[in-house]
Amino acid sequence: MRLVFVICCCLGLVLSACKEEPPTPFLKIVGGSFLFNYRYSKMSYGFVARQLKPLPEGSVLEASFDLPDTDRKFVVTKPAKPGQLQYSFET
Repeated sequence: MRLVFVICCCLGLVLSACKEEPPTPFLKIVGGSFLFNYRYSKMSYGFVARQLKPLPEGSVLEASFDLPDTDRKFVVTKPAKPGQLQYSFET
């Protein structure tokens, strides 16, 4: 009985070590807010995304913002540049 228990525990440890970690994202949003420009009476929304791991060469970053009172989206695209660690998006 004791041998069966030890074998089950060892098997459980081996199987738990085989678990795959979920892939980490390329970017993380580190800040965002509404931006008010009182001089031009303009309001927009913006956020900053920080790179967590290197982006593949030729990547294009895309952010979509909901437009109020419509079912359309405002889409902003930016090319990924080597060596750039932060990307800012604004509507």
